[in-house]
Formats: sequence, structure tokens, C-alpha cells
Amino acid sequence: MPPMTLRADILIIQHAENCPPGRILEYAPHATTVRMWEDHTALQAMAAGQEALPSAIVVLGGTENAYADSAWPWLADVRSILRRCHEESVPALSVCLGMQLAVVAGGGSVAVAAAEGPEVGLTQIFWEEDADDPLTEVTAEWVYADHGDAVSELPAHAVALARSDKYVHVMRWGSVVGVQYHPELTADILRAWLEKDPPSNANQLFADYQNAANDLAEHCQRLCEVVFGVR
Repeated sequence: MPPMTLRADILIIQHAENCPPGRILEYAPHATTVRMWEDHTALQAMAAGQEALPSAIVVLGGTENAYADSAWPWLADVRSILRRCHEESVPALSVCLGMQLAVVAGGGSVAVAAAEGPEVGLTQIFWEEDADDPLTEVTAEWVYADHGDAVSELPAHAVALARSDKYVHVMRWGSVVGVQYHPELTADILRAWLEKDPPSNANQLFADYQNAANDLAEHCQRLCEVVFGVR
């Protein structure tokens, strides 16, 4: 697939140093990334409606849960910004924790340490066949997931577009798209995750990712194109 570059006026919200934008930066090299742990107040004006939204927003994942305002005090601002995106029809791609924040922002709920257990590694997802949504043009059967929390109730008027055999993996809430998996993942990011807290099957997880890497990269590009309306 030929390379594409997203519009410059994109804001990427990063919650943790080990959860960077990764592959998304290949398509949005001029985006502004805000590293929230460095300045907890960086988005307060935007959250309060005192500063205009950019043309699009990406909210990345992280190790806390969607309700962990005491640990990460900026999460309330991020939820407010996602709510504004929905109200003002600004495209937003929310990833893993980002999707869970969008769900809570819209009045839905998230199960912390979800009962059916975590999903780690290549995960099969199943798309709604009759969904009338451009995201169905970017369907991927296998994605890379790494999460223990999960959506338990979507916001009113949100639509689930894809699920694994356990959890919602793709949802649309107006202009806000949420994915539970990690389209931004690169080999370097995954290697760092596995080295920090190595599971017994770390080598297999990495090998599985490498075998699927080209398909995963293509899916990330197509997802960005559709969410941000470049094609």
C-alpha cells in the first residue's frame, strides 16, 4: 500500500513512556504529541472549552484503568476532550485505555480486571456483517491485544463494530472511534513490553507478531485513513 501522510493538525495524547504512538507517527509525522506525565495540566484549557480542538485527536493506551484519576490526574481532562470531540464531530482514534476513557466519557462503563480474563497476543476479532459504517472497509481478522480491563457497557448511541470471543474491540461513538487492540504497535514497542515483564511465552508472542507484522501495519494505515477521513 502506498504511504500516506495525515493532516498536520493532529494531537496525540500519550499517557505513559512505554506506550508511544509508534506506527501512527509514520502516517502523522507532523502531529503534536503531549506526554501527560510530564505536565499533568497540559490539556486543562482544551478540556474546559477555553481552547479549540485540533482537527483530529489520538488517545493512546496505558497501564492504569479508565477510573484511575488519583494515579493519573489528567484522565478527567482527557475524558472531557473526548466528550468535546463527540459533541463537535472532531475525529478521534482512541486506543486500548483510550477507548475505555471514551466509553466512560460517554456514560458507559468499563470492567476493571474483567471477569473473562486478559487478552494478550494475536487475537481474532469478528466484525458485524450488517454494520453500515466505513470502518467495515478496514476489517482485520487478527489484531494484537494486551489488556485486562474491558468495556462492559457502551455509551448510548455507540455501536459495537467488532468483538473477540470475549470483549468489544471496535466501537464508534459518533466521530470517536475506539479500538481495544494496539494498531500502533511496532516490533520495538512490543520488545520493550516483553522485556520489562517477560511472560513465559514471550518468544512466541513476539514471533506471532513478527509473522503478522505486514498485515497489522496495513490495517493501521487503513484505519487511520478512514478515521481521519483522508480517503
